[in-house]
Amino acid sequence: MNDIKLEIEFSESNELITSLLAFKTKSLHKGIQLGNSWVRNVKGKLSETTLELIANTELKESILNLLLLACPKKDSVHDFLEWIGDVSVGEILEQVSTWTPEETNDLRNINEWRSNMVQLLSLWYEEYYQHIDPSIINTLTKNAQKNKELLKDYKPVDYIEEITNGLRLEFINKVKRIILIPQYHISPYNLTNDFNGLTIIYYSTQIEQMNPDFPSLSILNIARALMDENRLRILRYLTNGEKSFTEVVQYIGLAKSTVHYHMVTLRTAGLVRVHVYSQGRERYSLRNGALNQFNSALTSYLSLEN
Repeated sequence: MNDIKLEIEFSESNELITSLLAFKTKSLHKGIQLGNSWVRNVKGKLSETTLELIANTELKESILNLLLLACPKKDSVHDFLEWIGDVSVGEILEQVSTWTPEETNDLRNINEWRSNMVQLLSLWYEEYYQHIDPSIINTLTKNAQKNKELLKDYKPVDYIEEITNGLRLEFINKVKRIILIPQYHISPYNLTNDFNGLTIIYYSTQIEQMNPDFPSLSILNIARALMDENRLRILRYLTNGEKSFTEVVQYIGLAKSTVHYHMVTLRTAGLVRVHVYSQGRERYSLRNGALNQFNSALTSYLSLEN
């Protein structure tokens, strides 16, 4: 395997981008843990100007992530927005073309896009992002710090699976650099951007409540996932080795949309290992370790003194 530069990082600017992505991408609204109620609540707080910009501006989050990677001061949202507004088009093209083909359509009209994005991100920050619960940013920051300490204990492919709750990159020997970033707004999904030799993964991070009298989200997610006979049948089927989504659909005999819902539930619980191959091809298998961890976590929770 080639030497891989594996990094963990987090800044408020990272979550600024993922929060806007969560709101703008309608296909995510039903599946994210924040749900449609969050979308409706946020929409009611945004100005008509912001809503119009969201509707008419292509986010190009992959390009935004590359620019954020290059930004010398990314911890502060204000510094990031100032930098992206002042940086020359030539430098933007240089930073982006380092990791993407020169002919990519994302580079067309880059100056106009940049102006619209600075305005949109500024308004999004003022009207929504600066008002979120500070514990969210604090938890994401601590998560990144904790996972940095785990780097030495795992092989890269195992490490990525551990902190993403099941994502296994089977093409990892073709990647030179992998950056992992905790995120909250599009949980339980992981967001992956693949470039030429660079992979950026925004991995799902749950914000746990602090009351020890209540079970953790990880316990609840697994318990809910196991409370369905079809999901149990899927898990049993996956004990036989890697299966494609089509094979799971054929085995269960349900509609693709129904199976997709079950697979998302199982993936959220960390019960399914997602084997990701080149060109985004995925296959699935059972994560036995998740069941063992669930048993230990549940036993620990139940043994606490009332």
